[in-house]
Amino acid sequence: MNVAKKHAVLFCLAAGLVANGCDRVSGVGRLDGVRGQASWGLVADGCDAGLVKGEVQYDDRDEDVRFHADVLTVTQCMLATDCATCDAFGFTLTGADYQVLAQYRSTNSAEPGSGQAFFCLTDNGEGTNATASDFGIVSVVDGPYAGYLNYGPIRGNIQQHACP
Repeated sequence: MNVAKKHAVLFCLAAGLVANGCDRVSGVGRLDGVRGQASWGLVADGCDAGLVKGEVQYDDRDEDVRFHADVLTVTQCMLATDCATCDAFGFTLTGADYQVLAQYRSTNSAEPGSGQAFFCLTDNGEGTNATASDFGIVSVVDGPYAGYLNYGPIRGNIQQHACP
């Protein structure tokens, strides 16, 4: 782990003890998942106490799973208990992991409706400093895509951000 990332993680640990203040992540790219390739984009920001904001766009053309979502919660997974849903999938914690819960609306006219979905994301570094490909899990809880699960490496980037 590079020095800047170590400092960010230490800052998040310290701030998390006070106000859980480092829960901000963004990403864009292609999930090369077990159910096919999916394009996605995500911004999730929980830096302001009591206010979570963000959106997700997800498009798995192989499975016809397409939706737009509003972020309900974003949590940096410092301990397995922080992110119980991701931990249930065997998500290995690296210190740069996030669990995001979102309320989605299907954008596929053949599958109308809404529901909730979880995203488990790992930022493994940037460019030549990356320790491995970033990784993602998408699990749909209910609605028209209930039971959908896709996971795998990400071509693109997941980026953790320090809160101001």
